[in-house]
Amino acid sequence: GIYVICATSTGHVRVYDLEAKQLCAVVCAHARWIRAMEVHPASGLVATASEDTYLGLWRIKDQGGFKIQHVSHIHAPDCLLTGVAIVGDGSAVAATAYDVDAVMAWPVA
Repeated sequence: GIYVICATSTGHVRVYDLEAKQLCAVVCAHARWIRAMEVHPASGLVATASEDTYLGLWRIKDQGGFKIQHVSHIHAPDCLLTGVAIVGDGSAVAATAYDVDAVMAWPVA
């Protein structure tokens, strides 16, 4: 299917099915505002970065019906996360944070 994935100020990720013209999933992803999100189309990986100091990782599958699976949450202590990127083939995720001069990166399990 064709989906639109939205990150919200309430910490939710909403997934809409464009063909059916309906909401198909709501994920209570974070405790605070989601500041950035990236989708890796080839792997179905979705990464979110939130003001709650966590990166969220999910995998979307559309085989035999829509499914969204939690992969992991990664804690970045004392960091107001402002950006996220899925690196290369989806084997790593990188993030930026307010007032931090470096890019942080973690492997995706």
